[in-house]
Amino acid sequence: MHWHQETEDVVLEHLRSSRQGLSSLEVRRRLQQHGLNRIDLKPRTTAWQIFLSQFKDFMVMTLLAATCVAALLGQTTDALAILAILMLNAALGFVQEYRAETSLQLLDRLSAPQAEVLRDGMQVSIDAQELVVGDIIILSSGQRIGADARILEASDLTVDESLLTGESLPVAKDTRVFEAKGASRALTERSHLVHMGTMVTEGRAVAVVVATGMQTEMGSIAGMLQQAGDEQTPLQRRLDRLGRHLVLACLLVCSLVTVLGIWRGEAWFRMFLVGVSLAVAAMPEGLPAVVTVALALGVQRMSKRNAIVRRLRSVETLGSATVICADKTGTLTMNEMRVQSLFLGRGSIYKRDDAPGAVLRHAGGVASTSQLELALSCSVLCNDAVKQGTPQRSGRWRGDATERALMEVASDYGIDVDGLRQRSRRLDEKAFSSQRRLMSVVVQGPRGRRIYSKGAPDTLFSCCSHYLYDGRIHPFTLIATGRWEEELKRMTVQGLRVLALAYRDVGNDEGSWCEDDLILIGLIGLWDPPRPQARQAVALCLASGIIPIMITGDHPLTAEIIARHVGILPSGGRVITGSELQRHSQGWLRRCLAKDRVFARMSPEHKLRLVRMLRKMGHVTAMTGDGVNDAPALKEADIGIAMGISGTDVTRETADIVLADDNFATIMAAVQEGRTIYENMRKFIRYLLSCNVGEVLVMLIAVFLGWPLPLLPMQVLWVNLVTDGLPALALGVDPFAPEYMRKPPHNAQEGIFSRGLVRRILLRGLLMALVTASVFMWTLTARGDLSYARTMALVTLIFCQLFHAFECRSEQSKWPSEGIYSNPWLVLACLASALSTVLIVYHPWFQPYFQTTALWLADWLVVMGVACLSGLPGVLSLFRAGRKGLPRPRWNRSVFENRGDA
Repeated sequence: MHWHQETEDVVLEHLRSSRQGLSSLEVRRRLQQHGLNRIDLKPRTTAWQIFLSQFKDFMVMTLLAATCVAALLGQTTDALAILAILMLNAALGFVQEYRAETSLQLLDRLSAPQAEVLRDGMQVSIDAQELVVGDIIILSSGQRIGADARILEASDLTVDESLLTGESLPVAKDTRVFEAKGASRALTERSHLVHMGTMVTEGRAVAVVVATGMQTEMGSIAGMLQQAGDEQTPLQRRLDRLGRHLVLACLLVCSLVTVLGIWRGEAWFRMFLVGVSLAVAAMPEGLPAVVTVALALGVQRMSKRNAIVRRLRSVETLGSATVICADKTGTLTMNEMRVQSLFLGRGSIYKRDDAPGAVLRHAGGVASTSQLELALSCSVLCNDAVKQGTPQRSGRWRGDATERALMEVASDYGIDVDGLRQRSRRLDEKAFSSQRRLMSVVVQGPRGRRIYSKGAPDTLFSCCSHYLYDGRIHPFTLIATGRWEEELKRMTVQGLRVLALAYRDVGNDEGSWCEDDLILIGLIGLWDPPRPQARQAVALCLASGIIPIMITGDHPLTAEIIARHVGILPSGGRVITGSELQRHSQGWLRRCLAKDRVFARMSPEHKLRLVRMLRKMGHVTAMTGDGVNDAPALKEADIGIAMGISGTDVTRETADIVLADDNFATIMAAVQEGRTIYENMRKFIRYLLSCNVGEVLVMLIAVFLGWPLPLLPMQVLWVNLVTDGLPALALGVDPFAPEYMRKPPHNAQEGIFSRGLVRRILLRGLLMALVTASVFMWTLTARGDLSYARTMALVTLIFCQLFHAFECRSEQSKWPSEGIYSNPWLVLACLASALSTVLIVYHPWFQPYFQTTALWLADWLVVMGVACLSGLPGVLSLFRAGRKGLPRPRWNRSVFENRGDA
């Protein structure tokens, strides 16, 4: 039943209730029939489930299988080494994701703990979970509403519904029924309904409960939140494909080697062991850990830029985002009301910049300082906002958002607010109400008694008989009224919330006063201004190939003004409302999303539908939000972004990323980090796989030609985990390059090996293998010492790989232009890998484990010579830092501060 379309009597009759409330017997029957008034919860994810989920990655499972095989074959050291790196990887992921997804539990916390209800004709206080449909509840200021209810009586009732609708200001409620039968209104327009979880800000009301538990609007959101799936991120899909490719390659190599060896007359068991050794060489054991560490470092960099990451794999997803759906209030705007202009009649206008502390300045018509000061005095005296904190903290006010803005503009202009209030003592007042739409006060000041009024312009116009202009009072004729109404329309079209100000002097002997024959002072326009960085951030968004879309619960006109101001809505663009969305098909929505960028009066269902359609269209979608109404869409999106300041606990726990400053510009900073992470991942994957291909090919060459194995499994494992792992980690923190933000997002379906990466990996791996195999066979032939030849092969392979690390920094150019000082961590990593190599070659404690032999100086010259020739592009990059004189290396700069100019 559409409760908002029915009269009070029809609603009570349908619910079999009355204004005296239900009987205790009927309440028990309904509780048995419908259950308690609470949100149904899914089982909470435990810490063990989070930890075990770190092993669901395909490559990790493959390495676990390799660990088991190695252990069964007696290669205990290899098995323990692989297991240790996998446990480290799992621990890193677990620490980042330990905060459980408690969004549904937090929804339950929003339910009111207590409710005032009529039972058996008496008012009693009960647990809100015991509310049933048909209960008569009593609402008062400061109370959280326990269920969805239809208002029967209301006195100056306003409700904060921002949790559900996104409306930044409290909404006035009454008992009127507006729509005809069959019509439908958005949640924001149902002024005679109140909803579970919202807060009464002012007034009192009596209402009948029409829905409880999962049947409420809050329950509907919880249901959508449960249905929204946890799909894989683009990074997870890419790594899964990479893992499958690597496993297939390993199986092919092992099979080829085993069959080839048996064909040459070797024992099958020996060839199986050789195949396992090759599998160890082929699998990049350090890759999962390097990916996890790179993401964790990205998390720390993003936290320095006010983006707090809750789910590790979502870091890179932002780099793939093609659409950002942004809420208006608080994200694109400041989320605070500010006075923007003041009209004083006949074209006399004062305007104010959006900068903090800006003052009203004359912008047209006749300047009248006295009338301006009178208007500001009216806004101060007809105002209930009070100063909070110490006198030194001036400018901070507590109260209604509009009244705070009025106090701030007067204070910024130079009005002595405290002195004015002391000189003009309030004697009486008529409070604002949704019916009156007006507030008036009587004050006793130096000039006697005076009435000050402020309120809705159309209401206050009817109370005025004159208007003030240029220090003189003029009759408020029909012609004058028309001029003021034209100005009101102009200000409204600009997206301003307009208040009218008026006054009248009254005699000290008047026993009563009324709001008639007032003198109109002016119109004051307020708005929630766009953030200073919003326009630039939207421009960067568009330049980066990302489509910004505004999805808000606010009024269409307000949404249009802000969207045009920040650059989201192009000329000729239009605003789509929730009611339009409700009436049309999915095909219509698809066509709208191809060209329209602003959606207003959106309910949670509408937002969820938009996000699902964008994803069906192939977009990687980021969704921002702050209210409970945004939570389902945040969970459905590829990446959910919650507001840290204005956001509710529900949205913060549902989201993947939380903005500590609620700023759209921070999203673009996070996109920059996401793209940097993706490009760096391609660098270290190129590096690691080139190294592994080199290792596999050198082993294949030896088996194919009947040579002894150039490398032992323990040596290969050392190379994969230590000498390869450190440079790979350093490549993961390569600094941001401006060109990352000058090109479109990478395709979410794009594989890791796209853009010619396979060719680069194979060619570099082949070159490493040929060089290493040549050195091995030359040494074995010259010296006849297998251990010495293996040591030469090991050292040659390692230094070929270290020089290759510098080449991997540039994907666009064959000859890298980056100098060593742009990433000092890579230099340190390569030095550490080189020193560790020297350690296992010369230290007597390591030599037995790795079966190495000390080399002569001449051998090192050979190794360095062939390694430099094979990695010539990387070697040259080491000397490019001195092209314009060697800059001083910034070793003290934080590794996390990649702040390139985008």
